[in-house]
Amino acid sequence: MTEDDKVQLQAHLAKGFVKVVFQKANGDIRTMICTTNRGMVPNLLSNATPKTTLEQRIEKNPFYEMELAERREEICNVCEWIVEAMTDEARWRSFRFDSVISFSDMGGKILWQRNKA
Repeated sequence: MTEDDKVQLQAHLAKGFVKVVFQKANGDIRTMICTTNRGMVPNLLSNATPKTTLEQRIEKNPFYEMELAERREEICNVCEWIVEAMTDEARWRSFRFDSVISFSDMGGKILWQRNKA
């Protein structure tokens, strides 16, 4: 994913919900409906600051701060919206930009897809 692709994804996330498909560290493919637009985030989460796994690790061990500074540009924090049979749920999640396979609007239009080279 180029820097321009990252900017495009961040712009779409700032406007509203985006469907992001990415590969997790364990190799699983994951689809997430998410946004960075705090106006679309439920009240309980809108005042909370998302924490990456690394930031959580810093709270336990300050020596991880150097690692966080090096990787901050690689991570995108988003609010994931989960619609299930009985409840709607939202929570802060993150993904690495280099793990993104594709992203599309909520109408299904693919806005970007990784080359299959």
